[in-house]
Amino acid sequence: QMSNFIQQIIQPYTLGGAQFQYYNYVNGSAAYVRGLELDYKQIFDFLPTFWSGFGFEFNVTDSKGQQDAFSVPASGNIPAISRPASPFTGLTPRTYNADLIFEKYGFSASLALNRRDRFLSANSSNLPNRTPALLYTDTRTILDFHAGYAVNSYFKVFVDGTNLTDKPIVSRIVAGGIQYPGPWQFNGRR
Repeated sequence: QMSNFIQQIIQPYTLGGAQFQYYNYVNGSAAYVRGLELDYKQIFDFLPTFWSGFGFEFNVTDSKGQQDAFSVPASGNIPAISRPASPFTGLTPRTYNADLIFEKYGFSASLALNRRDRFLSANSSNLPNRTPALLYTDTRTILDFHAGYAVNSYFKVFVDGTNLTDKPIVSRIVAGGIQYPGPWQFNGRR
């Protein structure tokens, strides 16, 4: 439970006849987050030789939250804002992570599948008719990889791969009960 929760606002700002997006942080009203995380990890150390280095980990998080309604008065060229209650920004309702791991004889490796459900990424009031707009980031599943070898206690070589499936970050804007396409962000494989 939080009070005077800091929230980001995005508003139109006019300067010299040009229109800009104004990003600012304000003290909102109250907010809450509730959730549960379950995690299971198993190392197969009961298996013989090489196989005892394998294992896996799985976790799931289920959460919900809300930011209460609040208002900010106008200031100079920046118009007033009145925001209704909304889901907690940046909070994913459900995430899943599954890792297959190996660690033995100086070698280490992991293959991780991560899924993050759709979540509210920004709450804005910058549409021309001042309709509140919610920016959601779509569900995204990515695959990461790590492999390494400890040459000795001081030197280790490794390789990491992130977002091997090359999934973009896709957003949608919801305003007045209508969904619009939002920005796409391509991070690429790394």
